Amino acid sequence: MLSLIITIAVIAIIVITIYNWLRKKGFLFNTNKEDDKTKSGAYTIDDRYNELRKNRQEELDTLLEKISKYGYRSLSIKEQERLKKLSK
Repeated sequence: MLSLIITIAVIAIIVITIYNWLRKKGFLFNTNKEDDKTKSGAYTIDDRYNELRKNRQEELDTLLEKISKYGYRSLSIKEQERLKKLSK
């Protein structure tokens, strides 16, 4: 009975050691998530949302800057409509 317990313990230690070695070498898990994003080009939903939000804010800032320099009447009809849409 004691020899069985010792054998199981030795096997468990060997399995854990091999598992840790494989993980350390990168065979089991890729721990560098930044590489995944740049290599595959895959972005999460959050990445897409943040990029869209940033682009909308930049466009809104451009329109507001034009208004502050030249006044609201300097905007074209298309720009006025876009400003209303972005302001919502």
